[in-house]
Amino acid sequence: MYIMICLFIVLLRFTLIRCNSDLDSSTSVNIWIDRCTLHINYTRPAGNGSCMPRSYRVMIVDSEHDKITHTVTDILKYSYYGINSTLQYTVKVQPAFSCNVSGITSTLIGNFSETTISAFAGFNNQTVTANESTNVSINCPVQEGAYGTINFIKWNHKVGKNNVMVRNFTTTTVGLVNVKFEDSGTYFYTAEYRGCGFEAAKLFQGEGFVQVNFHGSPIISAVKRAIYGHAENSSTYLMDVISLPKAPRSKIMIEYKNGSKLKINCSKVIPAAFPYYMHGKVLDVNGYQMAFEIEKVIEKWLNEFTVYVYNDFGKHDFKFVLEERKLKLNTFDIESFINMNTAAVFGLSGGVVLFVVITSGVVICCIRKKRKRNSTCKLQRTDSSKAQGDKTLQLVDRIYSPYEAPNQDGDCTYNQYNQKRIERERQQIASTYSFGGFSLGEFHEEDTTYNNDPYSTINQKNGAVAMNQ
Repeated sequence: MYIMICLFIVLLRFTLIRCNSDLDSSTSVNIWIDRCTLHINYTRPAGNGSCMPRSYRVMIVDSEHDKITHTVTDILKYSYYGINSTLQYTVKVQPAFSCNVSGITSTLIGNFSETTISAFAGFNNQTVTANESTNVSINCPVQEGAYGTINFIKWNHKVGKNNVMVRNFTTTTVGLVNVKFEDSGTYFYTAEYRGCGFEAAKLFQGEGFVQVNFHGSPIISAVKRAIYGHAENSSTYLMDVISLPKAPRSKIMIEYKNGSKLKINCSKVIPAAFPYYMHGKVLDVNGYQMAFEIEKVIEKWLNEFTVYVYNDFGKHDFKFVLEERKLKLNTFDIESFINMNTAAVFGLSGGVVLFVVITSGVVICCIRKKRKRNSTCKLQRTDSSKAQGDKTLQLVDRIYSPYEAPNQDGDCTYNQYNQKRIERERQQIASTYSFGGFSLGEFHEEDTTYNNDPYSTINQKNGAVAMNQ
């Protein structure tokens, strides 16, 4: 009898070991955090024909190796409220099986399955697609971590090539109604929130952004006439176009004032950056530059027409009206020419300015030298004329000095007449020889030549004759 009991025990143990070796006790554990609650889901093990899962032991351990909770449940989920915002948690799940072998019921314990999660709040970045004319709501994208209430959130909307801030919001959710291109861009946010657990009294701060991508019909920013032509020739136009998410189609349509339409293929469609006005500011945005040429049309049609541009989302029209001041130009657009040849224009302008400055300097120097030379010559002529005049007066005085002597007969009438005549003749001679160009060397001061001796025989006779007369 004893031998029979021993054999039964050995057979039972062998059967249980065999059943346990075929038992699938694994379970998949999934955990996540919603605000201050840790949620756990796990799958039911497959077991085998003799052993089936009966219950689950759930154990939560934090990063400080403190066992927070240890519970047994027969359902496939578990939630724990009150975790801490600054810790990391490990969740372990162990299934228990009920086995029935040959009418004998027993319990088998499976292996632990575990996973780890951090309770730090993660403010992740997000991308949102906003189609034209739809309504879109932007929320603070807190995707993981433990946090309490969000007390404050600030949004900064930045757009353009250089991320210029154009507006801000202080609401938890930003609502974009009837979406247009101006709503696209990056929305940077700063959120202030309270923690969980024993960190509930503290304030934390998180940052991130939401990128809003606009999808819609093209937008024509500007149309400029680049090259002007005469009637029956051609005119070239440049067009700045915003098209998202893809480039605009190269084929466009032109509609004139008289209703006639013309389809044109653009000669180029290239990426470009250009100024665009939105939210009260002029910003540099990325887009495309399209060039097209209009040939052999009436000149007045070129001054006003409507251009249509297409992409995968639709079309956009732009009415082009040429300014009156540009209608007078028949060759080219000065503004466009300067923009396309900036370096050459500035170089030519600098050369002209330099030439004018150098020429002005040379002319001024020549004028100053001429004035200086004229002043020197005039001074020399003045001194020479003065000296010559003084010598002439001296010579005249020597010639007529004998006549100034009193008359031997004491005739006063004769003396007065003679003095006046001598003075007049002296002035005439001095004036003539000073300014007439004669040389003083023509005078010979010898008394024999001019017979200047008033007491000579000839002068006495001349004086007698004058007295008789």
